[in-house]
Amino acid sequence: MAVPESHLYRTFNPGLAQSDSEIVDQYVVRETELDLVLDTIKENVPSKTCQHVLMLGQRGSGKTMLLARVVAELRKKNEFHDVLPIRFPEESDEVIDATGFWLEVLRQIANEIRPSNPPMAEDTYATVRDLSERWRDSTAEHQAESAAMRLVQRLGKKVVLLVENLQSLVGTAHESFGWKLREFLQSSSDVMLVGTATSRFKSMDNWDMPFFELFRVINLEPLGTESCEILWQKLTRNRFPSRQIRPLEILTGGNPRLLVVVSNFAVHDSLKRLMDELIRLIDHHTEYFKSRLEEIPTKERIVFLSLLDLWRDSTLSEIATRARMSTRSVSGLLNRLISRGAVLKLGSGRKHIYSVNERLFCFYYKLRYRNDTVAVVEHLVNFMVAFYSTTELRKIRRSVSENATTTHFIHDGLLRAKEELKFDVIGHQRRRNEDFATDSQSSIAALLWLNEILEGSSVDKDQNPDGPESTVASGQDKHIQPTEDDSLYLSLAQSVLERFSELTNCGDYAAALQLLGGVFSEYRWTGNEFDEWFHAFVVFQIGHLSTLVGRTSDAAYSFDYFVDHFEDSRVPVVQKIFIEALKSQAWALAADNQVTKALEKLETAISYVRSHERAGLHTHESPSINEVIAHIRLQKSAILRNDGQLTESLHAIDEVLESALDEGTALSPSLTQTAQIEKGITLRACGNIDQSVQSFDDAIESGRLSESSRWTDISLRAYKEKANSQFDTQPSNALETLDRVIQGSDGTNDEKNRFELVQIFERKMSFEFDQEDLPSAFATSDELYDRFNQDTSQLVCATVCRSLFLRGGFACCEDRWDETRRASRRLNRLICRLPRIPVHNEHRFNAIYLGILIHFHDLEIATTLLDLRNMGEMAEHGSPRMMQSTLGVVRLLLQSDVKETDLIETLSGKSRDELVLRPLVVALRLEVGDAVREPKEILEVAQDVRRQIYGWRETS
Repeated sequence: MAVPESHLYRTFNPGLAQSDSEIVDQYVVRETELDLVLDTIKENVPSKTCQHVLMLGQRGSGKTMLLARVVAELRKKNEFHDVLPIRFPEESDEVIDATGFWLEVLRQIANEIRPSNPPMAEDTYATVRDLSERWRDSTAEHQAESAAMRLVQRLGKKVVLLVENLQSLVGTAHESFGWKLREFLQSSSDVMLVGTATSRFKSMDNWDMPFFELFRVINLEPLGTESCEILWQKLTRNRFPSRQIRPLEILTGGNPRLLVVVSNFAVHDSLKRLMDELIRLIDHHTEYFKSRLEEIPTKERIVFLSLLDLWRDSTLSEIATRARMSTRSVSGLLNRLISRGAVLKLGSGRKHIYSVNERLFCFYYKLRYRNDTVAVVEHLVNFMVAFYSTTELRKIRRSVSENATTTHFIHDGLLRAKEELKFDVIGHQRRRNEDFATDSQSSIAALLWLNEILEGSSVDKDQNPDGPESTVASGQDKHIQPTEDDSLYLSLAQSVLERFSELTNCGDYAAALQLLGGVFSEYRWTGNEFDEWFHAFVVFQIGHLSTLVGRTSDAAYSFDYFVDHFEDSRVPVVQKIFIEALKSQAWALAADNQVTKALEKLETAISYVRSHERAGLHTHESPSINEVIAHIRLQKSAILRNDGQLTESLHAIDEVLESALDEGTALSPSLTQTAQIEKGITLRACGNIDQSVQSFDDAIESGRLSESSRWTDISLRAYKEKANSQFDTQPSNALETLDRVIQGSDGTNDEKNRFELVQIFERKMSFEFDQEDLPSAFATSDELYDRFNQDTSQLVCATVCRSLFLRGGFACCEDRWDETRRASRRLNRLICRLPRIPVHNEHRFNAIYLGILIHFHDLEIATTLLDLRNMGEMAEHGSPRMMQSTLGVVRLLLQSDVKETDLIETLSGKSRDELVLRPLVVALRLEVGDAVREPKEILEVAQDVRRQIYGWRETS
């Protein structure tokens, strides 16, 4: 969950207008550095001389927060009763000489003592005003210093001056200021200086300069993984395991300020969602990055941008070449950038290299200025999500996609919407287009609901017997003569819908999303009623397609846009879609662990249904208002169940079942049956297995009483869930339940029923593998393949493919290589029947993976490497499992003495900037000793990859 606003960390100026207790509560890292400063102060208290401290750290490294915590500690601990902390403002621009410094000391002491000693504070303010007016007086400096010392002596305490950005103060003040300050600090035992700087500066490093060996230097190194994890937990109230914190550490360079910035967007506990937000975060902070660039003078900015473009540790010569400037000029400009804290200088002697201080600056530059390298950033982010999201992956609540496959009433809701929502004739002024609307309503309604996509079915071809232009042609045959204005809308909408239908029917969701995205951005929305429902359709489908292709943040934005723009619509079909948009928002929020907000969305949907009952939501063709509300309550139950609120989940289902018994609010038999299935699933989650089985039996009995056919998709689901409940305690009964269904369903032809049945076969085979009954599992797999290998449904075919991969995997583990080869041959045969679109990449990947295992077992290394190239290309656009499987194969080959150079050649088929597996290739190159020049982020990920793929050496 997000951090409450009152507890948000400051991105800048931590400690300003915050209480000491707030500062102490928020300070959770850099405990070692804090102890070093406090120990030094403690040693100084009784001493006649003082050891002064300088903390060095890049911008955002926590220097200001550390000073604020030091002040809080000095105020609240009795052992520091004789110490008075005086903290200068972060930017002391008015301090340009010794006089200004001592006037600032007087002013800040007065501010500190005013609550406890108002008279002394007022006297001090008067002294500051008097000396400020006499600044031309040659004795002003001496008088200001003397006034400060008298005040310190009157206080009778050790004064600790906490001064930020000491390098800037020294750089802007008169050259004599440093020597005068050194002389004073060495001669006074009552004043100690604790300063900060972004880097070492000239006055520190030369023996003839004022601050040479004056300070005890404390370096604030970038936070390590453990410290990043601690800070992240404090910032977000969510705990990521260390492996998932690692990419945040890499991208922010362990910079606390950047972690705070990122955390302000972290309202979920999914690493993938958070990384998806990274580019949006950079865009959101454009003004921050832009203003930082504008602060830098023109010539320095050219050098800085050159370093951003190089995006790696670079030599002076490389930077000068990129900036098209002489090395002498660039050297001086780099020194200025170093003093600003914008650039880091590494190495020594003539081997100096330079890098950008804040890593996200490189991402900003690549994303905003260099379109040709945007892919590099996106590929790196994708690799990191895949690589770091698997091992030690925390248990998080089910995602929307998981809910869609395990909570089947969602299928029912989409099916109901498709079958029962009909487009009314739109507007009185378009009554003349009634025939067009009547002919097109079925195909449009089918497109509107994604169950056609999920189930792999196509639009009713009877509605369009003559191909893409048939609907328009039929309208012309019926003498429709639309106005020029209407014809533009109707023809464009029809073309979009037909193309959208083609793409989604074959499962090419990415292309369909690109189509609708182009329509949304290029189409000139006019706001008439026809235009309004088309606009609503486009936005709603963008949201659902974004979910299907894994762009969950885009989906969330789409549904938010829909709710914001169509809440007040008076078009009935848009009102109905509005309810579905609220329900989609609820799923997304629940997946992000924002359960309270998700439930609020569902309550809003219920209120919306009731308030719009008379405005067209209910027609003779639509479900009753009570059924609409019942579906929302079932979704509420599922969200509560996934959140572990099982009692509340049961209560929500009971509300639905009770309403089914009331004659005035009676529900359809299929909805009642679905509610009984949902109750059984929740009872199983409660551990009430017997009651769970009984609830599924009730659902099965309801199906027998209400349906003409025994085998409906809902009844098949009831049997499947019943077997799931039985398996843990009575596995033989579970297998018997599934056998009964399989034996009695030979005549099942409906596509939805076939999909449920193929899942029952798959479940039975999985149970038999769990029971280590391989002969029965192989027999079930054979029956599944023989019965469904010619099925025309993509979804059925894909399920059979998944079962074959499961079979091949178990056979491989048992050294049953003949069975593995049989599964592989069948899988490759079916894969050829699936269209080559992204949604089926997982199955193609599985086929390649199984082939690799077989070829490796047969010692066909050349073929294995060829398969690995294809596998790597699939993994580049796939899931974390694909990525980890690819790394597993690489590790297996390395253990078998395959040379790294062969693997590098195999995986480097694309140009470097296009290669998603670039960190893996870099890891292999590092292993063979290549001189690798890559961005720090890629190098650090590569080192982690290297540790993983060579981990076998530690245990061998």
